[in-house]
Amino acid sequence: MRFGVAALAAAGVLHCAAAFAEPVSWNGTWSGTSNSGNATTVVISGGKVTKWLNNGFPKNVVSSTVSANQVTITDDGTWKATMTSKDGKTATMSASGKGASGGFAKNSSTLTKR
Repeated sequence: MRFGVAALAAAGVLHCAAAFAEPVSWNGTWSGTSNSGNATTVVISGGKVTKWLNNGFPKNVVSSTVSANQVTITDDGTWKATMTSKDGKTATMSASGKGASGGFAKNSSTLTKR
């Protein structure tokens, strides 16, 4: 019985801490360098991705989803990327799709909000 009460109390504390976590303000310009050394930039305005430069290549943003701690982006069907917030000012990005040579490619970046 004591274990059950203690577990419920601990769960309540964790739930309250999570409920008060600050959501990320994604609007702005996020930029950095990919693991291959090329520029990566994502511009978000009004909760939508308006510009995406992936590993030095401009991408046509077809769809994007901006949630509390994550952003997903797709272009014309060849690339997809996911940004995940680290602390509200930096984010990691993982992208994969059809590379410049026509084969599968993947890259990652750490982006900083400006």
